[in-house]
Parts: sequence; structure tokens; C-alpha cells
Amino acid sequence: PLIWNILAFQITWFSIALSIANDLYWPGISCASIFIVSHLIHHPHPLDEIKLIARVTVIGIILDSALLFAKFIEFKQANAYGLDFITPWWMIILWLCFGSTISTSLAWLKNKFILSGICGGIGGVCAYWGGYQLGAISHIEQPYGLIAIGVLWAIAFPQMLKHS
Repeated sequence: PLIWNILAFQITWFSIALSIANDLYWPGISCASIFIVSHLIHHPHPLDEIKLIARVTVIGIILDSALLFAKFIEFKQANAYGLDFITPWWMIILWLCFGSTISTSLAWLKNKFILSGICGGIGGVCAYWGGYQLGAISHIEQPYGLIAIGVLWAIAFPQMLKHS
């Protein structure tokens, strides 16, 4: 399950980012659906996992919305309702998928607060920068947006793990 979770999430992340960058929705949505459903089917406690995924997703929506509100980032395919300070639908799907890694492939970081903060800060910046390079994120304010992403992730990631 560990290797599957790592590989499946990376495939899903790239699928969603490339789908959005190329204005194709079905590849990313299909891949994410398969990933989440198969993860929950094979998880020993699916109801607890759904609660964890929901908590992580709410934290992610708050993080992204704060970054959007501060104009540190802009996503391609922004919110269709004109609420450009709220994370777009496809990022919510990506947060659901990321939540599926917390109790599996990222569980080893659970009680390592400093290490998980460092990994969160670096990993968060790398993920957003990767999304920017692939075209799913249309703008990152540099250097302040990258600094804000790193700081927010360094704080939020240990909290996500703490509740797993």
C-alpha cells in the first residue's frame, strides 16, 4: 500500500496539473477518482480516513484561499463564480488526493514536528512551483509568494499529520 500510495498520488498530481494546464478536465478527474476510491477501498478504517481527508482538504482550502486573497498566487481556471479568493474546484480535488497520503505514505512524519515542518515548507514550495512550471498555476509572486507558501506549509503540514 505504501509504494502504491506514493506512486498513485504522484501520477494523480501530474494528471491534474497537466489536465488543467491543457484545458482537459477528464484525465485529472478520472485519475483522482480512481486514486481516492481505491485508497478508501483498501484502507482498514475508511470512515476515519474520510474524516482525515476532509480535515486536510479544509486546511488546504484555507491555505490556498489565503494565498489567493493576498495575491501571492493565481491559479489557471480560477473559480468560475467570480470568487477569485477561493481555491478552484480542481485544487479541492487535489487536496482530497493529498489527504489520502497523510495516513499512508506520509505517516512516518507524524510525530516528527520539526522534520515535518521542514518537509512541509520545502515540499509545499516545490509542489506550487511545479504547478507553476506545468501551467496549472498562472502566477506566483516572487519571492514573497514562495516565502509565504513555505511558511504556511511549514506550519500546516505538521498539523495535518498530528490529526492523522
